[in-house]
Order: sequence, then structure tokens, then C-alpha cells
Amino acid sequence: MTQVVQEILQRIEQLPEAERLLLEQQLAEAWRKRQALDARPQEQPHRSQDELLADLRRRSYTPPVGTPESVELLRQDRER
Repeated sequence: MTQVVQEILQRIEQLPEAERLLLEQQLAEAWRKRQALDARPQEQPHRSQDELLADLRRRSYTPPVGTPESVELLRQDRER
């Protein structure tokens, strides 16, 4: 074990029993959540530039011609 881990464990052991049990429960829950995340299938970590660009284009939104700019919409809203 590393020095840091040993120091943390020593500090935990010095806590009053009620606090130590609460901390141990929180650590156990965090460990279970981490295990569940690790067990999930991961997305493909590396995608090609073409795939990324296609995804961006697919998700992008272009407002219709003549739509006011956001600053103009804010002005209109303030004037109400």
C-alpha cells in the first residue's frame, strides 16, 4: 500500500466508532457505484474525425432564415 493510503486508513481507525461506521458505509456505497460503472459497456474510445464531424452535423441546429439573433430576442423579452 502507498504511504497516502496507509495514512488515510490510520486516520479512519482513529475516528470514533459511530463516525467510522458511517464513513465505511459511504466508502462501501461509493465502491459499489464505481464497480457498477466499470461493469457497463464502454463506448468506443476512439472515433475517427469523419465520425466525429458527422455526429456534430447530425446534432447541430440551424435556425430558419429570418430568425432574430439571441440578443434581439433578449431585448424583446425585456421590453415586455
